[in-house]
Amino acid sequence: MSVKFENLGYQLRKTHVWIMKIQEKLFIFGALKLSSWLKRKDFELLLGVRYSKEKKLNELSPIDSSIMLNDWGIVFHGKIYDSECLKFLSQSLVELRQLHPKLRICVSTYDDDYLRELIPLLKELSVEKVVCHDVGKLPSPFGSSLCQQINSAYTGILWAHEENLHKVAKIRLDQRISEPMAMNFIHMIAEKFVSANGQMRVIGTSYNSYLERPLGVSDMIMFGTTIEMLLYWKKITVEEFFVFTEELQTLYESYVWNDFTVPEVWLAARYARAKGIDLSDPYNANHRFWSEFAMIVDSMSLGQTWFKTHPWFESNYFSIPWLSPVFRKTYREIHFNDWLGLYQGNSSKNPVQLGPY
Repeated sequence: MSVKFENLGYQLRKTHVWIMKIQEKLFIFGALKLSSWLKRKDFELLLGVRYSKEKKLNELSPIDSSIMLNDWGIVFHGKIYDSECLKFLSQSLVELRQLHPKLRICVSTYDDDYLRELIPLLKELSVEKVVCHDVGKLPSPFGSSLCQQINSAYTGILWAHEENLHKVAKIRLDQRISEPMAMNFIHMIAEKFVSANGQMRVIGTSYNSYLERPLGVSDMIMFGTTIEMLLYWKKITVEEFFVFTEELQTLYESYVWNDFTVPEVWLAARYARAKGIDLSDPYNANHRFWSEFAMIVDSMSLGQTWFKTHPWFESNYFSIPWLSPVFRKTYREIHFNDWLGLYQGNSSKNPVQLGPY
């Protein structure tokens, strides 16, 4: 009897996999057709799909990057908010350690049951940990966890700085970079496109970085020198946040800034001011930020994954308020070729129409 049930279970699982493969092929076909139709209707918005294949650990070979990445640190930061997030983070750490046996890695998070469950794996993988202090949440319309994210990122980056690591990758712990050569790629492209002062730029990814959002670099994954990243992610209390935000809102009233309620814009605006950029003119500020201090790499080149997003999507386009009054047909993510054409050419003007997104 048990053999019959086992065979039935096997057949059901096999049928389920077969149905899912058909659904995926139909979805990809439909998404590409929709993308072509939108383009014919003069929409520049592209619906990207991701052809993904889950990597098996025995397929991941260690990469000899001991010289190239010897001054790099990797910081995973944020709150482990459920068991799925813990599972995702654990897999990210296992994959990264298998690829880079000597790379310095740290998890910056809160002291809770999830961290205690993670500790044995951290010891096994020689991954360090730092414990954050919870500074509290923000009320609407601000991103509720912004100050908490800043604090966990800063604490992890400070670890890298105190360990004499000169460069750091800041990865929100619900994100993953799974392309084997991703870190080597970032190291090389950082040396190719230096900032206005001849140093490494702050590098973001295209995932959730929007072309028409002023200073619209995503905060999910970032790369930079530890000094610049400590400046970008300078810790702040909730009380200090409101004082600084009121100053921004008073000094810079352009509707484009949207009262600095978008977390990514708030972070980049604070950094831009610290670098001497005047925010009075959003267009000039946006151009200076991208041309002098920051850049974008395509998320797909790093194999970036956000476990909340459906694995068939290249990006989280469903988060865009398509039907809202402020939506425009050109609204889309910024990619490396956009950054290179708009901010590394001879033009000193930004032709992109910015909006309060």
